[in-house]
Amino acid sequence: MEKQLDIAGYTYNGRNIWPVVRRKVMYDFFRAQHDQDMEVKAGAKTDTAGAAATKKNEISKRDYQNQVNLLAEQHRGKVLFFFSATQKPSDFIDGKGYFRHIDPYFEWLGAKYDAVRIQVAGSNSLPLTNLQHEVNVIASDDLVMEEMRRLGRLRRYRLKPSLTRVQQADAAVMSYLRKLNTGFHPHHNAISGFAERVFAWEELLLPLIEKMKPRAVFMPCYFCDQQTMALTSVCHRVGVPVIDIQHGGQDNPMYYGWEGAACESPYLAHYFWMWSDYFTRFTAQSNTGPHGIPFTGGNLWMQKSLSGVPVSPEIEALRRETAGVERTVVVSLQRGLADHVLAAMKELPSNWRWLLRFHPAQSPEERNTINDMIAALPNAETLRPTSVNLYHLLQLADVHITGWSTIAVEALQIGVPTIFSHTNAEAGYGRLIGTSGLRLETEKEGMITALKNAQKVEAMPLLGPDSEISFPQPLLNVLNKAAV
Repeated sequence: MEKQLDIAGYTYNGRNIWPVVRRKVMYDFFRAQHDQDMEVKAGAKTDTAGAAATKKNEISKRDYQNQVNLLAEQHRGKVLFFFSATQKPSDFIDGKGYFRHIDPYFEWLGAKYDAVRIQVAGSNSLPLTNLQHEVNVIASDDLVMEEMRRLGRLRRYRLKPSLTRVQQADAAVMSYLRKLNTGFHPHHNAISGFAERVFAWEELLLPLIEKMKPRAVFMPCYFCDQQTMALTSVCHRVGVPVIDIQHGGQDNPMYYGWEGAACESPYLAHYFWMWSDYFTRFTAQSNTGPHGIPFTGGNLWMQKSLSGVPVSPEIEALRRETAGVERTVVVSLQRGLADHVLAAMKELPSNWRWLLRFHPAQSPEERNTINDMIAALPNAETLRPTSVNLYHLLQLADVHITGWSTIAVEALQIGVPTIFSHTNAEAGYGRLIGTSGLRLETEKEGMITALKNAQKVEAMPLLGPDSEISFPQPLLNVLNKAAV
């Protein structure tokens, strides 16, 4: 599609918006692929930070302006870590909430540079209390709706040409998608509706960045939602580098394939912090422009987990229980439990142990279905494997199974081989499958043979807080400059 359409002409106020378009189309297309009965509607709840703001998160424009002024006064010139809509902590250390995708990096950089954390309040946010690190929570959905109404009043005047171009891009993309015969039929203004929320967030976040003047902004997903894409654009406008920290698989199209006009868009992060050289090489091969530059920074949560996080009582119990079994298999679930994997589980000896770990995005209904599927297997469980530290769990494994998750690479770093169960793995790991402890098996017999023959591999060296991270020189220069 990008080769067929004039993506250079898709602009808003002179800014190329193609990454916004790609993100919206990609998410809606994948959602439709996984639910053929769904027709994407404009303004769908899944594309917002939530429904109408709850009372606890409502904030007036004046209150927000006061927040911005106070943050600028207290934290001007620091390194900024940004999360979008507030959420539950992913882990707990010493009883305090910990966010694995940002806190280890905040600690590492915070030890070298002044740093501050900011999160946006989603409509259904939980109060952020009892955390390892203080978080400043700002803004809310009701302010964005107010900003969208203001922009709406300007449509017929100052912004009309820009919004017209967005709507023209919307129509061209939708027309092209309908020709592909994929069964994907999005609403005609799905893109422009999503984009206008991005533009509204830009208006709210611009004063924050202008006044705080951070040295750099780190976030675990620059395209996560409208807030993060808006902040990325705002930072480009103010001259602040944005660093996206790897949080999972890099087979996501928002990380690779940036070329032509799109790779110069301000909606694309300046740098991608990668867990390993493999991901850095994979990304560098397909990004040809001045943004989206990858570098290897390491997986700091893995480093912390294996060297500084106490092992939980649940892991200690699992270690005792698996000590005498023939094989322990960790299964990282993504979407459902593959039929041939379940068949192998039923056929292999009863003195094998199966530890199934749900993906955070799997719904309660899907989890219940999988629990029903393994109910007759007394040597399989999901509750403890899902709740414990991933890397402590992998240390118990003789072999690991997943559809196509990046956990395969993380397991290799610990010395655990992985068997992929879905052909999707070929897209991200094709060059490695068959070597380096990675295999692909899509039939029961092949899966059984691979599980029986799997051998531990040599653990990869970890890069973490005790190592010097090789930042790109322009970014290093920015981090080392004196605070404004």
